[in-house]
Amino acid sequence: MGSRITEEKVTSQVADVVLKRIASDDIVLPALPVVASKCLALLSGPDFSLDQIARLIETDPMLAAQVVRLANVASRAPVSPVRSITECATRIGASELRVFLLESSARRIFESSDREIADMCRGLWQHSLAVAMLARDLLQKAKPEQAEAGYLGGLLHDIGKPVTAAMLLDAERRLRGKQTQNWFDPKAWSELISATHRVVGAALAVKWGLPDAVQRSIHECDDYDSTNTHSTANAVRFANALAKKAGVYVGATDEDEIESQVFVGCALFAIDEEGVKYLTTFLKERVNERMV
Repeated sequence: MGSRITEEKVTSQVADVVLKRIASDDIVLPALPVVASKCLALLSGPDFSLDQIARLIETDPMLAAQVVRLANVASRAPVSPVRSITECATRIGASELRVFLLESSARRIFESSDREIADMCRGLWQHSLAVAMLARDLLQKAKPEQAEAGYLGGLLHDIGKPVTAAMLLDAERRLRGKQTQNWFDPKAWSELISATHRVVGAALAVKWGLPDAVQRSIHECDDYDSTNTHSTANAVRFANALAKKAGVYVGATDEDEIESQVFVGCALFAIDEEGVKYLTTFLKERVNERMV
């Protein structure tokens, strides 16, 4: 009985610490990796050079390897693989390169040396990729010029979760005064993350200087906007529901709520049951390809 009371007290204290930090804007948000930040700055200018960007990418071996792999995927691979980073950047193109750099940066936030966070974050990343792909598919048909923003919005809509999870673990360890082996009550932990991650994710989007449409899709994807039918935020919300319906999600779900969100999304984007099947049938396979 005593240990349960102690655990409940720790849970309450941890939640209080995190909520106060969020309310006072006392959050240490991860910065964009240096190389990605420099590349994105160049890409945002009118006279960027892919050769210059390639030289920057070459200074980050992990990033360089990912660029080579992206350039040589089956959908765009030539007879012989391209190995020069400049050739790879040229083949990928500025638009997709920009998305790739942000995706690579975001993925690092979903990685952790802590086992509990790492296990949770892998599932979160899979879900984020699924939402990104679906949001892009939806907007490619309804509003092609927003397809890239849809992908980024879907990819980053839950980015506040791993940041908040790290804050929770740090607060618990500080309160306990030692390295913890088990987190406090999982239900309370999950509820706190769900209640706060939007604020954290939106703050991170601002810090990274993401486009307004992407920022709104992170902060406003909890409710559909009936005044802007094909908005990026609406696409992300619909994609989020579709990913959950397809089973690409971590945590508990409310089936009735999901069905309601899918129903409204289908009406907004003029998609029928066959369209839903088309979008979600091979979703897990597509996500797994991106996880490699």
